Amino acid sequence: MFVDASNTGWGCSWKHHRAHGYWTAQEAAQSINWRELKAAHLALKTFHPPPNSTVLIRTDNTTSLSYINKQGGTRSLPLLELATEVWTWCLQHKIMIQAQHIQGLHNKIADFESRRQFFKNQWMIKPHIFQQIQQTWGPFSIDLFADRTTRLLPNYVSWMPDPEARYTDALSIPWNNFLNPYANPPWNLISR
Repeated sequence: MFVDASNTGWGCSWKHHRAHGYWTAQEAAQSINWRELKAAHLALKTFHPPPNSTVLIRTDNTTSLSYINKQGGTRSLPLLELATEVWTWCLQHKIMIQAQHIQGLHNKIADFESRRQFFKNQWMIKPHIFQQIQQTWGPFSIDLFADRTTRLLPNYVSWMPDPEARYTDALSIPWNNFLNPYANPPWNLISR
């Protein structure tokens, strides 16, 4: 599994699959070492390797590599907390991980994914407007067009692989499976 982080987002590749996403404002304010470790965590959650597997995480960041391989560290409390979160998730899912250094020039796919431009259709209605809609027509059970940075509900469907999404691609799943779904699609999808 190849992972990378930039100032704007994270990216990864595993086997023939790719994924990427953007940082929340809080995540973007963290150190690059924290973001590199978070990229590994999000990659694991996105691809969800099968139980009893060992995953080799390839990163160009030696600090995140060390925090993965040593299951923590003593120099940074935020990195220790995140490493603990990563390992706890892995143990809960019966996955073993090990990190290996890769030169940045050999990590081209993950690097590309981490630097993708902001998706022009990635937007959301203002939360206070959503609350008014929710009071009138809610409660909603799932946000059909969101990602981890734009979701308005705990359950959401993302347009691409997303580490916290319940499903991927709202147009490919039957909406009648959901009790009162919320749909605020990108304008170019409304005709579909």
